[in-house]
Amino acid sequence: MTRWPPDRGEMPQAPPGDSANSRGTVDGTADAGPMSSGDPMHGPQALGDDPIYGALVQPRAAAGRRRVLLAEDDHDLLQLLARVLQREGYEVVTAEDGVGLLAELEATTWADPARRFGAVVADVNLPGLGALEVLAGLGSADAAATPVVLVTAHADEAVRAEARRLGAVAVLEKPLALDELRRAVRQAVWR
Repeated sequence: MTRWPPDRGEMPQAPPGDSANSRGTVDGTADAGPMSSGDPMHGPQALGDDPIYGALVQPRAAAGRRRVLLAEDDHDLLQLLARVLQREGYEVVTAEDGVGLLAELEATTWADPARRFGAVVADVNLPGLGALEVLAGLGSADAAATPVVLVTAHADEAVRAEARRLGAVAVLEKPLALDELRRAVRQAVWR
């Protein structure tokens, strides 16, 4: 499993323009208020680095909601989707098969809430275990409460019905429209 970006112990940041993390004005110019002063005791770098205050001013998404588990067996597509989601401000953890998907979900089920996933994006047809089989296997486990967005090249009505029954919040068809993926993940994370 590969993690993007590498965990450096730093707090995830909200995407640019997120009102909970932005000091800009409506017209896009920087706010010249006291937070933007050059004073190291009062500047944004001092507050953002403070472990207590920094956690208070970060949006709720800065915890587990900013982590996305991405499972796709096509390595090139996996890298592309991971970069797209990373640019949206998510920490992306990847798996290339159903066993890896299940292992990542199980590893975070009992973890600190900040380490849990805000959403899962998974290809329906993964080697080993398919995403639907993983969802069915999780049953009522806490990991099943994580919103799941499924991706498939064969989205017939039977697949969609099974996905809904197992709790998937969306089923996207390949070839993927990246804006549709971004929107589905954003909606899943903020459910």
